[in-house]
Amino acid sequence: FLSDEGCNDIDILMQGNVLQHCSDCGLILVSADTCPREAETEGAEGVSVCGASYYVNATEKPWNTHCKMRDYLEAELLDLVHDNFPTCGSEAVSIMGHGMGGTAALSMALRKDALPFRSVSALAPLLNPTEVEVTKKTFRQLLGQDESSWRSYDPLAAVIDSSGLAPPTLVDVGSEENSNYVQKMVKPFDFISACHQSRVPVDFRLRAGFDHSFFFVASVMEEHIDFHSKHLDDA
Repeated sequence: FLSDEGCNDIDILMQGNVLQHCSDCGLILVSADTCPREAETEGAEGVSVCGASYYVNATEKPWNTHCKMRDYLEAELLDLVHDNFPTCGSEAVSIMGHGMGGTAALSMALRKDALPFRSVSALAPLLNPTEVEVTKKTFRQLLGQDESSWRSYDPLAAVIDSSGLAPPTLVDVGSEENSNYVQKMVKPFDFISACHQSRVPVDFRLRAGFDHSFFFVASVMEEHIDFHSKHLDDA
């Protein structure tokens, strides 16, 4: 599980109402932190990325020394889990996230050279972050000015660049946000259109009565765990 901006690895365990349900489903829940801790978090322009790494491999100073989050997630962390816990192997892994973490989960699972995740789900992700000004500012800080290097961290771009092969995908968005936030930040309908054009199946749920807060996460987490459990049982 990849958490949202400003969170850490403990938040979902304390607030997500999910541990007992994972246990009942026979699943191991691994919650990753959102950035390196006790390392450089502020750049020359005073922009901090503490808790806001977008799970990228930073190429710009001072973050390029420590902030290699995608490498950490895809290699180091998974190896630690498989080496120390009774897993079913590297082909029995699913990925999910909330907000910033949902953006990262989708981009990791949908890109051409993705690890073979059994399924992927996202709660209130930014689905086209390379076209959202607030995330573009963070990407410039972490990845530099060359916007072509940002594509592998953008779910919509990953779908466009894909060959149509993708793991089962669930995207969950609350409809009670300000309409500008949903349309200009989350961009769900642009993403769904890209999935349709690339023939990437997606289960899209627009939830009445919810925004993108942790109340939303806590309310729908069991459905997401059941979604992943179904596909992991097929592994």
